[in-house]
Amino acid sequence: MSAPASACGESLYRVGKGVAFREYSAPLPGRILALVTTESDRVMASILRDAGHDVHTVESVAQLGSELTSAEHEFDVVITLYEDHAAVQEEIAQARSGAAYLPVAAADSGQLEHARLINRDAPSTEDRVNTFLRAIHQTLVRRAPA
Repeated sequence: MSAPASACGESLYRVGKGVAFREYSAPLPGRILALVTTESDRVMASILRDAGHDVHTVESVAQLGSELTSAEHEFDVVITLYEDHAAVQEEIAQARSGAAYLPVAAADSGQLEHARLINRDAPSTEDRVNTFLRAIHQTLVRRAPA
């Protein structure tokens, strides 16, 4: 007769919950230029990189313009806060870049409606990672040649 054995993680199984682990992946990886000014911006850029996107970051709108005109990179999507939209759209136009613009509305600012006039999938700073990934994916799909 053998003694009962406990499986690794059995206590988690008994309560009906397992350890949650979510790995995000981009089904359509893109080349992203993101304006990062805070630690949370850097974290989001890192998450997008881990999901499979080629993410380049800058710390100012002027640097964004330089990156857009650089022959070294061609970007699919530019991501910044909505509050920078006028300057960013001007930089994209001056660079004659084919990059799509994805503005991010500040939480509780009332900007989301306006940001979605620029890109219907524009997220808010309070949205989850999967919302950002979905917005990027939809932007890339619309940008892709038919």
